[in-house]
Amino acid sequence: MSRKNQKSQGTTMTEQTQTPQEDSTQENGQQNPSVTDSTSEQTENQAGEQQGQEGQQPQDQVQEQAAKEPVIETKEETKVVTPTSTTVEQLLDKKPQGVELSQPCQDLIDQIRQSGDKVGIDAIDAILTYSENMKPGRQMNPTDGARHQVNLYRTFQFMVNNESKDFTKLFATVLRIVEELRNGAFGDRYAFRFTDVIQLNKQDINSFTRFLNLLNTASAVKGRQEAIKQIDFSKTLEYGFTDEGRQRILAFFNR
Repeated sequence: MSRKNQKSQGTTMTEQTQTPQEDSTQENGQQNPSVTDSTSEQTENQAGEQQGQEGQQPQDQVQEQAAKEPVIETKEETKVVTPTSTTVEQLLDKKPQGVELSQPCQDLIDQIRQSGDKVGIDAIDAILTYSENMKPGRQMNPTDGARHQVNLYRTFQFMVNNESKDFTKLFATVLRIVEELRNGAFGDRYAFRFTDVIQLNKQDINSFTRFLNLLNTASAVKGRQEAIKQIDFSKTLEYGFTDEGRQRILAFFNR
């Protein structure tokens, strides 16, 4: 056989040899989509299961962590609610903060409140509120200070001019408060601080300052008879008080 024929036959054999591979590739190429689909389906199923496990893992961890953590029982603290009603029972424990009074003085105040005397209760509470608002060390502008002093003067008029259940006990309690707060709101340095700007006429201002002097003088002496020697009642009570009110004051000191 000639070399040319051998070469031709070799080429033919090579082509025949390569053809099955190409056919196999093409045949496999036609059959592979089903295999690919099966593989993809398995992959998706595995991914879904993995995601499901990942989704459950945090919840399992939370449950496991919650089971490990100790349960601490807490008790709610009982809060004391300040009553708004002004019944006698609620007023028994009512005292403005910052006003330091002795126990005997507080006992007198409690007796007034227990009596149910509205005039006495309102007067005492107003005086204690004034004492707190005007105590030493508290900043006070002239406008507010003058307003508080007007309220105190009106309280004095209310207390003296209106009939109470026991004026003697009421006035004695007021004198005791003034005595104990002599270094506070009723001291000379503080009692007349804003009388120069107070919104009262001249006669009311004089009546207010004189009545304050009466309280300071009477609370400082031993015995009512000693107070009578130092107080000019006719001048002190000539303005701002009714005839009945003047008689109550005079009767108190003449007992």
